[in-house]
Amino acid sequence: MKPIIFFYTVIFSALLALLPVFSFAQMLTSEERIQLEAQLAQVQAEQAQAQKDLAIAKSKSSSLQNDINLLAAKIKAEQLEIQAKNLLIKKLGDNIVGTQAEIDRLDGQISVS
Repeated sequence: MKPIIFFYTVIFSALLALLPVFSFAQMLTSEERIQLEAQLAQVQAEQAQAQKDLAIAKSKSSSLQNDINLLAAKIKAEQLEIQAKNLLIKKLGDNIVGTQAEIDRLDGQISVS
């Protein structure tokens, strides 16, 4: 029962870390966008590796050390998934800001007409 509580505590803490991402409200430069894409690709690659490590840990016979390794692999996989989602949210936030700017520009043109 305690590992479940620990797992949910880690997830809750990670979700709290997302709160500052929601306040992101400025356009990214093309360099920042490229860097964001590179970070996202890197995190997704690490996430895939963490999933492989998790599968390997699951396949091993159960012992206390393997249980610890399994939990560590699960935590790492969840942390990477959260990191990937944070980067994706940042990217989507930038797209929203850009789209809103275009809507405002078109709205201004309609108002002038």
